[in-house]
Amino acid sequence: ETKPLIFLTLLQEHLTNQATICFTASVEATHRLFLLLSSVDGLPLKVVEYSSHQTQTERSAALETFRVAKAKQEGVLLVASDAMTRGMDIKDVENVVNYDAPVYAKTHVHRAGRTARAGRRGRVFTLLRGEEARHFKLLLSKVENSATSRYPVSEASCEDMSSRYQAALASVKRRIEGESQGGAKHGEGVNPAQRVACAQAAKNFRDLYEINIGRFTNAS
Repeated sequence: ETKPLIFLTLLQEHLTNQATICFTASVEATHRLFLLLSSVDGLPLKVVEYSSHQTQTERSAALETFRVAKAKQEGVLLVASDAMTRGMDIKDVENVVNYDAPVYAKTHVHRAGRTARAGRRGRVFTLLRGEEARHFKLLLSKVENSATSRYPVSEASCEDMSSRYQAALASVKRRIEGESQGGAKHGEGVNPAQRVACAQAAKNFRDLYEINIGRFTNAS
């Protein structure tokens, strides 16, 4: 099982018809994950990217898509990095997903603070590899409301999702390579940040999608 496959299974089984913000570690990871999720056939929620890979107009449109879907009680997922969400005001977010585990306690608090506002309930899911679990427990000891529990994602469900995941993975690889080559050859309509993101994504694609996950934790 791989990290993105387990995340896809979580979305499919538990986060439909809800508003969720997913945090990654970088603009490259944000774009890569967005491409993967938007390439999965039949995923029952809208996926929007919010990163410096986009223009300001595209980011504004992404937020509007998120708000409209949430207002209609449709499933919607916004993928972003920590830097991009500072100052962003989105109300009534049911879930936060730490796709990349936070390194610092203040980062976890900032992310978790996106949900459970004004007395509402919320959930924070953190995907952890085995070696990350100990550090994350130490991090949680420094913050309030740090109770956690394992959150089950069934092996059978992961197996059912596997073929769709593999098909999406192949599609993403082609898209990333196409973006990288297009930016390098033409450059028209592609800003420097986009060229860097595409080139880095293409270079690191295989390694970053071969990460095995050892644990899946829900912190509420």
